[in-house]
Amino acid sequence: MSPPSLPPLPASAPPAPPPASGPGVGPALTYLGRSRLGKDRANLLQTLQTVAALEGIGHPTRLVLPGWRRRIDPRALLAGFGVDPALELEGHEGFRERHGYLPYLRRHRAELRDARAYCRYVRQAGACWSLGIPVTLEVHNRAMLEERGWVPRLVEAQRRRWLPAVVCINRADAAAFAAAGMEPERLHVAPSGVDLRAFGGLPEPDLLGGGPPRVAYLGRLSEDRGLGLLLALHRRGVLRLSLAGDADTAFEPPPGVASRGFVPPREVPALLGATDLVLLPYQPRLAHAGSISPIKLFEAMAAGRPVIASDLPAIREVVRDGVNGLLVPPADADAWAAAVARLRADPGLARRLADAARTDAAAYAWPQRARVVARALGLPPAGGGRGPDWAETLAAARTHPRLRRRLARELGRRLAAGDRLDPLAAVELGPDRRLRGPARGGSLRRRLAAAASALRAEAGFGATDLQRLVGAALADVRRPWRGGRLRRSLLRPPGVANPP
Repeated sequence: MSPPSLPPLPASAPPAPPPASGPGVGPALTYLGRSRLGKDRANLLQTLQTVAALEGIGHPTRLVLPGWRRRIDPRALLAGFGVDPALELEGHEGFRERHGYLPYLRRHRAELRDARAYCRYVRQAGACWSLGIPVTLEVHNRAMLEERGWVPRLVEAQRRRWLPAVVCINRADAAAFAAAGMEPERLHVAPSGVDLRAFGGLPEPDLLGGGPPRVAYLGRLSEDRGLGLLLALHRRGVLRLSLAGDADTAFEPPPGVASRGFVPPREVPALLGATDLVLLPYQPRLAHAGSISPIKLFEAMAAGRPVIASDLPAIREVVRDGVNGLLVPPADADAWAAAVARLRADPGLARRLADAARTDAAAYAWPQRARVVARALGLPPAGGGRGPDWAETLAAARTHPRLRRRLARELGRRLAAGDRLDPLAAVELGPDRRLRGPARGGSLRRRLAAAASALRAEAGFGATDLQRLVGAALADVRRPWRGGRLRRSLLRPPGVANPP
């Protein structure tokens, strides 16, 4: 059977985008999802967390999903996903693939043309174009688009502005679309994310404990995700395995392997806290292996677990071999066993990898993803740069001394290089872009104390903690700061270049 085709683009030019006003007052944003409540759980988690993060950075968003069964309580489901149950969520029977999504889109055509529309599925984008609705598209499976011959249509849609921007979940996809003719400045990369605060305070892994290390695999149980390899390592005594997720086929776990079905996202931190290692044995035959950006990878990093992952191009964008994890050939069971043995024999290496992974996870917080999406949609920066991400990083650092030391070293490096220190500037500036706390002439210590006070409610990070962190960074710089670039950087609103 031939693949479905996309409708032709309208002959007319698309309407001008609505004016971009400030966060909290800005234009309506409609996120057109595809996942159904109770199904497509990984995609649904990413959708819900992205929309919640857009709300969190000041961009009100309406999420539209296919209708769900009456027995499903959407508020309870949102709470199980760790998302604010008050999220604006709409389910419509007319917003289904079998209807081509057209009944809903026709009914709301006028308001979608007057707002900003965002979708995750090419057929949704095609339905929008057929009704004269420009839409920004997020791509999750480039191989499928290439196989169906849809990429040239997307290139044309971008050129004619019916596709204002494309959001990819890895850099390789963005590079491939640019090579196919898309405008690079309208290609954005937003990998999956993680709620850093949910993974703070977990116990440290124990690789020297009695017996093989504990390994939990969370996600779809299938051969193309490495289920057979994990079971082989368990049979060889390399690890103690537990599984959590739905299986593609009928599956009977072997003796000694604990297996359960889908685990609500709010329970994932506790499961990872009971493990010593995380293995992610994705296989190249996985249909979307080239476009993968697995949430469970970022969760393992935020949990401070040493990660061993398949050496695939999309994974290499996140995991750097020997720096924040280990990469091994996907199907080589001996190489996986050797990687586990290497970490057991060198707990210091395992600890360094886990600490680096936890630090790097801060770049993948959900608010950071939301900022990329907002930028792709032409929405203004929210509330002064990177404040919420920095708050989440500090919350994680509060319970992890090693992460706090790494952050201090990173701050020191950035100070020495003359960077603006966006996070500190964002923390110190309120919504009115005025400095919080003491007057500008106050000391650095007092201004940092005021910044920490503003963070205390959302991050639980005290003034003394922040003073020590930045104090360690200043000690690394070993140069005077008073009256110089650092002081100006701390006081300057985000977006203003370094003064001469």
